[in-house]
Amino acid sequence: MAAWWNAGRTEFLKLEVWETFAKQIRSRFIAQGLQYGRPPYICFVCAQHGLPFLQYAADLADARNALGPIVITAAIYKYQLLFHAHPRLLFRIMTIPDFDLENISFDNLVALMSIKWESLVMEALEAACKVKCRSLLRRPQYDTHEEPTAILGENQGALLLNLHGAA
Repeated sequence: MAAWWNAGRTEFLKLEVWETFAKQIRSRFIAQGLQYGRPPYICFVCAQHGLPFLQYAADLADARNALGPIVITAAIYKYQLLFHAHPRLLFRIMTIPDFDLENISFDNLVALMSIKWESLVMEALEAACKVKCRSLLRRPQYDTHEEPTAILGENQGALLLNLHGAA
């Protein structure tokens, strides 16, 4: 930057408007695809964490579009999408036989990861449902000398017996 300043110093000092000088700085030092004020790390901090996969993919696409394909290449974009996804999703994708990250298109990678993510979500919901259904289907085991109302609180048991006329 010092060499650039020294070479054009006399011209720069003659400029009366700051915006003109700022425009020359941007044209010399800021890449064409990079929007001023949007550092590349915006894209690299994108991770799925607890987001649904398609939301994560959309956030990553927005970050890349803000920076442009010159700054974030297609290859880096695919690596970011895959390796910053949920660990289980990453494992599910990496265990696919003949999976080739280098040769898959970005759209096909998003579609594949979306399908695998939906599969993971459905498996988790099914497992949660099985646990809940088992707990609902378990019937309390009563002692032969214990009334079925013993599982209820005192007031609820008495109320139930009163309703049935047993009290």
